[in-house]
Amino acid sequence: MSSEFDVDATIRAVTDKLVAQYPHRSRTGLNAVVRDQVRALQDSPITDYISVIAEREVKRQLKLE
Repeated sequence: MSSEFDVDATIRAVTDKLVAQYPHRSRTGLNAVVRDQVRALQDSPITDYISVIAEREVKRQLKLE
């Protein structure tokens, strides 16, 4: 039995984790980047790892700044 993927909960969870890891970054800015990543992935056939993939991509983007 699969559960429905909750986009908003995933965005909140990933944002909260990144805010704790990057306290010098604004929550609003991190949330925007996380939201873009999660929404880009939300139609994937397997949603179990979207939070991990989105977090890694945001961290990669932050390193490039």
